[in-house]
Amino acid sequence: MEFHVTEQAARGRRQQIERAGEALGLRPGFVDTDFYQPGSRDDLARYLADHGIEFFSVDEVVTPHHADKAREAGFGELIPPLHLWPWTLLALAMGDEMRRAVGRAVRLRNLYRPLSYNRLVATSGVQSDHPNACAGDFDFSSTEDRRTAEEVVRRRAMSDPVLELSMGMGGRSLHVGVMSPKGPRSWFYDSYNDPHRLLAHGELSAPVVDPVDPGPLSPFDTDPLDDFQGFDDEPEAPPVLPTPVPDMETPLPFDDAMKIHIINQTAVHESGGDFGAVNRDGEFEGRFDRPGARHPASGHFHIGLSYGIVQFTQDSGTLGKLLEEMRRREPSTFADVFGPMSDALVDLTTRKGATSQRTPPRGVRVHPLDGADLWEDQWVSRFRDAAEHEPFQSAQLLMAARLYLDPMVQFASWLGLNTDRALGMVFDRSVQMGRGGSRRWIMEQVGPVTDTGTLRLVLTGYGFSGLRQFQRQIDGLEADGAFGPLSHAALCHFEKQRDDSDPFVMHVPDRETMLDMLVEGAADRRWHRRVERLRTSDEFTDSVLDI
Repeated sequence: MEFHVTEQAARGRRQQIERAGEALGLRPGFVDTDFYQPGSRDDLARYLADHGIEFFSVDEVVTPHHADKAREAGFGELIPPLHLWPWTLLALAMGDEMRRAVGRAVRLRNLYRPLSYNRLVATSGVQSDHPNACAGDFDFSSTEDRRTAEEVVRRRAMSDPVLELSMGMGGRSLHVGVMSPKGPRSWFYDSYNDPHRLLAHGELSAPVVDPVDPGPLSPFDTDPLDDFQGFDDEPEAPPVLPTPVPDMETPLPFDDAMKIHIINQTAVHESGGDFGAVNRDGEFEGRFDRPGARHPASGHFHIGLSYGIVQFTQDSGTLGKLLEEMRRREPSTFADVFGPMSDALVDLTTRKGATSQRTPPRGVRVHPLDGADLWEDQWVSRFRDAAEHEPFQSAQLLMAARLYLDPMVQFASWLGLNTDRALGMVFDRSVQMGRGGSRRWIMEQVGPVTDTGTLRLVLTGYGFSGLRQFQRQIDGLEADGAFGPLSHAALCHFEKQRDDSDPFVMHVPDRETMLDMLVEGAADRRWHRRVERLRTSDEFTDSVLDI
């Protein structure tokens, strides 16, 4: 493993690193990495999760922007040395802060680059930020977003000089470094068109020309982005959309009965199909830890009570949404079951504010009520009593559909995942991973467009000048230039609707192949068996649905 800030040098800066982390709101102890395995992708992911990194995944950190160059240098993944992980964390904490201010997708293009790889993609040497894992190159979807993020860095540089921030400014990109070996500094790339203002931070070194990896933006990341500069000019006549090809099989109605069927068959793997199932903050208690793979919440932050057929969770706020619906349906019964604190229960679980992971160990919705946490016996008994009441069971089914199934239907339809089994598998991922996370994971498994070059060729092949023009033609898509999972799925739908006589542009797997790809993609996950069971269950009819 190549590195240039030595372990001894890292120890020598420990106090400054701790002060920098405190300024960024990191919990004490983030410099202690003895609990993690060097060179382990999974442990790096756990480290980032343990310390609250919200918007950037381990995939973005370790995936080389130029995979061919990285292989030439002998690297498949770019996992920083263990003693540099605190620097990595500081850089990503700055990334999270910019992302929250921007409010839209921000992509991490580069972080750690070993020197031999760095030499192949940039001319900066040992003193560069990237071989020392202390900076990230962040790409934004617009110049305005970059300006917003730039001001975040400028304010931080003024208010917290301990961070020793460095910043390279481009048209839609920022290089942001924390405690760089070169010290605090700032510079501009050729694409930067705003008035040049150096970063105001003590005695800055003179601006430098800091060569940057000049490769094209890629939209294929956990928080995918964007369009391509210079690739979205409208042609004089937009291409004609294909006439939909009708499904030859008469579809069944996607009505409430079908939704309940899908939820029931899937919920068996989440709660055993039990409306009264509870998980008493088991994540914090370590009940979901595995040998060598601790749950991120274990001993760190409380998820709280998870309850019901799809395990509505206290910390996320979905439990509160369920309780609101239960009270709306049967207010007197709700008060009888949950007692004199029933309204306070709804107030607690529907509070607006941060989750426990953001403000460990407890978020705004995870606090005791009437002297006890909701996962203690006096409350659990009430929740189980509520599960015996049929209108409250109906409320669970309604909220399961509203929160996890209905929002996935358009996405699934675009992919051709339009049977009860296919929707069940999609719904299952939505329950476990959330709507955004499940869409991203599904497209990672089945999506035919895997890089920027392919996307350009596909859009050009269909006669579109850019991504926004394609998005404007599709009902249900926002023309934001972001190539996320919805746009990827819509592109698959567009291909499926083309006439067989049209020239071949892109291969989209058929429905059964996609379902097999989901099983294969789950092979190394702890939940792989439930995906396999849904794929093979004889409780589904495999009927095409009218969605």
